[in-house]
Amino acid sequence: MLREGPNPSSKLIGRAQELAVQASLESPAYLSAFNFVFTAGEYNGSSISIFGRAVLTETMERGIIGGTGKFRMARGYTISRLIRRTGTTEIVLVVEYDAYIFHY
Repeated sequence: MLREGPNPSSKLIGRAQELAVQASLESPAYLSAFNFVFTAGEYNGSSISIFGRAVLTETMERGIIGGTGKFRMARGYTISRLIRRTGTTEIVLVVEYDAYIFHY
């Protein structure tokens, strides 16, 4: 689920799709490819693609490598951190980003 904020009751604006592969033998680090697909609000029908190394115990910086719709040709970076993990499949991240094409 992709929400406007970290609160579980914040507005649902899309979905986050991720492919992660373990990338380190020494620490729990992953190579992560994210798509944020927007299904509501100002960015409905658009998506943004994020790629890079993820270590859930650290602040993570990953690159924005493109997008569709309002995010077409987006370039920049994200900074995210784990807020909480609930169960085995839901991870709550706060993602801040800056890009050459758009600003929030």
